[in-house]
Amino acid sequence: MGNSKSEKSQAHTQRGYALAILKYLLENTSPNQGATALRLTQDFASGNLEWNPPEISERTAREYLHYLKSLGNRLPFGIRVQQFADIEGESPVPPEERRTNWFATAIISPAQMRVLADALQMSRFYPDDVSDLRSLLASLASVKPEHLESGQILFPDRPMFKGVPATLLELDSAISGGHKIRFSYSHVALRSEAKGRQAPGKYCSPNQRSRRGKTQRSESSRLRDQAVLKESGKKYEFYPYTTVFKRGDYYLLAGKDPHPNENTRIFHFVIDRISDIKILEGAADSVDSSAFDFVRYVNERPYFFSGQAVDVIYRVTGGLDGTFSWFPDAQVVPDGGSDCYRVHVRAQPNAMVWWALQYAGSVEVLSPPELREEITKTLEETLRKYREKNE
Repeated sequence: MGNSKSEKSQAHTQRGYALAILKYLLENTSPNQGATALRLTQDFASGNLEWNPPEISERTAREYLHYLKSLGNRLPFGIRVQQFADIEGESPVPPEERRTNWFATAIISPAQMRVLADALQMSRFYPDDVSDLRSLLASLASVKPEHLESGQILFPDRPMFKGVPATLLELDSAISGGHKIRFSYSHVALRSEAKGRQAPGKYCSPNQRSRRGKTQRSESSRLRDQAVLKESGKKYEFYPYTTVFKRGDYYLLAGKDPHPNENTRIFHFVIDRISDIKILEGAADSVDSSAFDFVRYVNERPYFFSGQAVDVIYRVTGGLDGTFSWFPDAQVVPDGGSDCYRVHVRAQPNAMVWWALQYAGSVEVLSPPELREEITKTLEETLRKYREKNE
């Protein structure tokens, strides 16, 4: 029994040494800058590191360095411990470095990490849901988490409500298993009107700090500080087909038919407003949505409306910026004057009404006539509304 306890204690100590050395290498070395076993032991004993490493002799440090090197790419996350002599054939030894110096290579470079971290910041996930992931990205790239915030201003217009990663995981499970789901769906309300999940804007990100380091306070009158999700009281049951990310929001596309086709009515739900998901027991026979082209379906809808898409032709003046942003697969031909084009797209009519109104100053829908009529009707109703207010 005594020997068993001693062996466990020794194994625990050995793991501690290996992890401490690996952490040190990731934080203090790179393919351009190495460290000797002596420097490592001196830094461990100096007390200057932000964490508290164990004291270790130079000989022991060298033994563990060779052990970590022998693991090759079997270390977690593809990390490798090497000496500069190992890569002489690929690149020269950096100036002021010896061939025997040690370094660790992270799975991603600091530049790649910055791209991923910025994308995460702009994804509008609630900060608490992704803070650990941002720290992990920094560790994998051998930089400190504070490095993510230096010299950048990245703040989403409207952060998502909490819980999106967990919701996505449950939806993925239901979709892959072919299961029907039941869930609640919420709408935005004022905190004073209803109890709900925390408002998406009730926080201050590191990017909201002033130059003096003081956190800027939110105005209590802002909707982002008062908004909560109020459940509709209705339960929905659908087959989840897929999740998509469009224009800054995650959506669930779902329907009543386990085998969606061109005639299936598809419903669209913003994922951060879904809650209380329950995967219903049993799967439908051969639930399969792979035959339906969801990429085409999404591209045909500048805004999510159910119903079939139709061929739409419109004329645009002043350039193609708006068209390219929304319909990159459009067919376009010059139409007369400079910066004037005739554009052919496939789009859902109701969605196209609101898109055309958004670009009313430069876009004229030419066909189909039913769509022109609907746009005319909407414009007349809007004009009447504003005229009545002015009289």
